[in-house]
Amino acid sequence: MKNFMPVWFALCSLGVGCVTQEDERVSTQTQLGLGNNPTEAQIKALVDGVVGNADPQAVPRRHVALSVVVIVNGTKHFYHYGETYDGSGVAPNNDTIYQIASLSKTFTGTMLSKLHWDNKLDWHDLLTDHISQNLTGGRQQITLRHLGLHEAGLTKDNPGSNASNSTGTYVGDMNKLKDSLLVCNTTFPCIPPDGDELPHHYSNWGYQVLSAVLADSMTTTVPVLYKKDIFAPRGMTSTGYKDGLVETSCLASGTHCTFSDYGNCTYVAACHYSFNHRVAPGYHRTSGVAVLSGDGQGTDKPAAFGSGTVWSTTSDMAKWLAFQMNAEGTNTATEERYLASAQLPRTVDGVSFFSDHATTAGGSPILIKSGDSPDQYKSGLAFTEDRKVGVVVLSNFDPVSAKEIARSIVGGIVD
Repeated sequence: MKNFMPVWFALCSLGVGCVTQEDERVSTQTQLGLGNNPTEAQIKALVDGVVGNADPQAVPRRHVALSVVVIVNGTKHFYHYGETYDGSGVAPNNDTIYQIASLSKTFTGTMLSKLHWDNKLDWHDLLTDHISQNLTGGRQQITLRHLGLHEAGLTKDNPGSNASNSTGTYVGDMNKLKDSLLVCNTTFPCIPPDGDELPHHYSNWGYQVLSAVLADSMTTTVPVLYKKDIFAPRGMTSTGYKDGLVETSCLASGTHCTFSDYGNCTYVAACHYSFNHRVAPGYHRTSGVAVLSGDGQGTDKPAAFGSGTVWSTTSDMAKWLAFQMNAEGTNTATEERYLASAQLPRTVDGVSFFSDHATTAGGSPILIKSGDSPDQYKSGLAFTEDRKVGVVVLSNFDPVSAKEIARSIVGGIVD
């Protein structure tokens, strides 16, 4: 049975959970706490300055694509730097696709809250209620909430990592992922969670398991669930897992792929070219020189997890940020309820289902989340806790700290 009272009072304190009319439209549009609202010229000057100082050797020069969206007073401002790949001479734009890495977790955390408030599952459910594996070593005490708050005692990565756990089929990957929970040794210790106090370790593994459970609970797959309940409702048509982003017009004759086919289709070479042509290839730095990594497709794994394998664009991430902030003032009371609970911090260190609670350099409270695909993509998202100013930064260049760029831009507006 759900324990509604603590969350209900917390949501009321945020001005959300006390609403009773489900179809009511909720507006958060009020004046910023500034003497004057920033102009477009002021915002651009701020972003140019922050980006230019982030890595003067690379930004906005060659070897890096970097895109920024700033939302202030419900208005989206887009800025792009560098070129899509070395020598292209083409700047990235709103439709350039980046791997967003751990920003994917913002979808999973919000999905957990949504399904909880939709009575599809309970975030206090035991993990063992949703998988067939007989867990031991304290892992039988793990709840979905423990997974969402990174307090299930799971290490950052699972035994064998994504690559060796990939079987080439969705069912095979999910089964191997669940079996990984049976591994208990010195490297992957079984540590029983104990309420909100311990232990908490940032865990890709935990979010992989959580996304699989969320999909299973809806009798579907991760790509299909996220497209249906997250991407499509927000109009995020260029967001998803790699195979789902390839245009169907370039499939081999007689081949039919859907978003749920999970890589079991045979693509003609032109398909891969078409996808790569839209992608800002990932780079890493060797002896101070930016080098294109691999085939330009980044480190995307075949596995479709809610921990970090999503690709997106600045345009789509602006829609996601606007939804999280209720920037247009069009969120329903139901949406505001599950967004508020997804953003509530746990008591230990401010981590929520959604992201981390932190501050700008000037002390303004913000929610912030970073993504990191080693040696390649970096992503960052930040918005003020009053949801009036927000930023998303996407980059294909490892030395750039997209999270700190986002924090600095938000701080430059509100501090």
